[in-house]
Amino acid sequence: AGGPLPPPPGFFFFFFFFFEFPSPTPKIASMVCVDPRRVYCAGYSRGGRYCALLASRLSHVFAAIAPVASLRYPSPNGSNRPIPVIAFHGTGDPINPIGGGGPAYWHSSVRDAARDWAVFNGCRDGPDTLETEDHHTKQLVYSGCSDGAEVRLFVTEHMGHVWPGLRFEFARGCGWRELDLIASKHIYSFFRAHPLPLAFEPRAREALYAPHWLPGEVDGDD
Repeated sequence: AGGPLPPPPGFFFFFFFFFEFPSPTPKIASMVCVDPRRVYCAGYSRGGRYCALLASRLSHVFAAIAPVASLRYPSPNGSNRPIPVIAFHGTGDPINPIGGGGPAYWHSSVRDAARDWAVFNGCRDGPDTLETEDHHTKQLVYSGCSDGAEVRLFVTEHMGHVWPGLRFEFARGCGWRELDLIASKHIYSFFRAHPLPLAFEPRAREALYAPHWLPGEVDGDD
């Protein structure tokens, strides 16, 4: 994980929670140069829901989140600041339906979750609908938010429970892949635009080198 930045500290930190693994961050933080204002969470499915949990419990560490096929609004939301959110979801997702329903962790719709984040972030405008490079994807944008913490939701027609732009062979039960929309590109640009507010840097720096600070697992079987 990483990307080009000006002189030190010079690493973006992306957390792709495709799989479960125990508390990776403190060990990594002790090995490389970590910019404490550029620690993010990007997650797919259950990992994306974990990103919402991190935003709620560790808002002084994670600058922004990017749930893919998994946007949730934590209740209660323990964040002590607005959280920039970019998310992706398909209308054909059979695991986490865009309209909600199903398991207890998925009762509300994805659009409702985006709206709830926008309300929490104090967004005054939106949702505005924007076109994307993929003609069957619409981008819903909430703007005019406190601390610039905008909320962006990409909705792709017919797309299943997948990460847009990946050529990875998802399980057949996940539905249609989407290759024209490159989610990782949009996430990278969004993260670049949303560093952690400067006031939180001392707490983030301290937390990154703490021995144990990541919260536990989230519910769900996907």
